[in-house]
Amino acid sequence: MAISILVVSIIIFGINNPNVKKAIFRSSSTPTSAPVKQEKLTIEDIRVGDGKTAQPGDIVQLKIISNESINLPIAAGYSIGKIIDVELVPEDHTESPWNKVSLGMNLGSRRLVTLDPEFAYGGGPQSEVAPPLVLEVELVKIN
Repeated sequence: MAISILVVSIIIFGINNPNVKKAIFRSSSTPTSAPVKQEKLTIEDIRVGDGKTAQPGDIVQLKIISNESINLPIAAGYSIGKIIDVELVPEDHTESPWNKVSLGMNLGSRRLVTLDPEFAYGGGPQSEVAPPLVLEVELVKIN
């Protein structure tokens, strides 16, 4: 009987209805814990370069060295070898992930950057199902 009601609910209200999704995907045996908020941006130094240090006012170029998410259509804009131009401003003046990644890097430095889906892809339905974007970038130019 419960399955019949569920099937009828899906047909009438559609799978995209949040209440229908809850009914389909809820766990029946164990209570769920509160969701863990993932950081928007995680930065890990891989290699510290020995060149000039990027600071506010500089225009820098980051080169994508690797993209762990390259096989996802949503991450296609972050292709290996792509150059990202960034005009640096003080950190408290922007939410740009590339500004945060670039500030303090030395020329030749490499960083592993992990962006949560909403931050990486700009929100929307694709961000709800996409994995984090994980890139290795190198600072290749400071103007």
